[in-house]
Amino acid sequence: MAFVNTNRGTGHGRSVAFPRIKATPRRTAKGVGIAGEPTHPPDLNIEASGTHKAVDLFRFAPRLTISWPMPPILRALCVLLLAPLLGAPAERLPTPDPLRAAGWQKGGWPGIKPATFEALPDGGLRITGLGQASFVWRTVTKADACLFWRWRVDQGPPPTPLDRKGGDDRAIAITVGFDGWPRDASFFQKAQFTMAQAMAGDHRLPRSMIAYTWGGTGQEPRPFSNPYVAGLGKIHVLRPANTPRQQWFDEKIDLSRDWRAAFKGAGVPQVLEIMIGTDVDDTKARLDARIERIRFGPC
Repeated sequence: MAFVNTNRGTGHGRSVAFPRIKATPRRTAKGVGIAGEPTHPPDLNIEASGTHKAVDLFRFAPRLTISWPMPPILRALCVLLLAPLLGAPAERLPTPDPLRAAGWQKGGWPGIKPATFEALPDGGLRITGLGQASFVWRTVTKADACLFWRWRVDQGPPPTPLDRKGGDDRAIAITVGFDGWPRDASFFQKAQFTMAQAMAGDHRLPRSMIAYTWGGTGQEPRPFSNPYVAGLGKIHVLRPANTPRQQWFDEKIDLSRDWRAAFKGAGVPQVLEIMIGTDVDDTKARLDARIERIRFGPC
């Protein structure tokens, strides 16, 4: 979770406070996490209020708290520009000490009970829940071209189409965030991102994302565009929901190949972070899944 302190000096001997925009979902909805976990966009109530000391920004799904009065037309324009990046506001959740010791931080969505993430002795994660949704994430300081892991699902949701909004549940998704634009990223997308990055401060936000999921029908295109991240994300269904249960499956992902194929860029950008999430709140499914041996290495 990145906090932008509005009391930080500007270099001119003065401090800046942002106008406050409070985005409140009218119904329970999921937002996008840092690296593109699919979301359900809410209806938003936009309210202006008094001073607030910090901007709370979580990846592309911030809860914006911006201070100083602003004209209604400017407030509406700001919300319009940021809306594709917001989804519903994600929030940082208390991170148990074993997860934190393993380098993970936990996040979720208001109004949705979070799943349980348990750090395993071998560096893996066990995820359990009942009709819940949440995620963990960590930064990456060095990454080779390929990403490896193994995973299994003992209990999970039924097949649901993941290439449409609503009802798109999955047992596990592992998402990789990159520090580089898709070749076709528009000026408008970059302007939206620049606003979000300015509020994130020193926390570098991903400019493109690829998610790999256990879930879906298996009939989705591979890859398909993530409709929740303003054209900056792609999703691969690696294991459909009807994949045999209680069995380990090993994965090897050539991130360089997938990024070039997804975003048409020549040079593959640096990996910034990875996120592991689950989303079974629409089907109210029981979840028991594990993922382990997550590592980067030569292809």
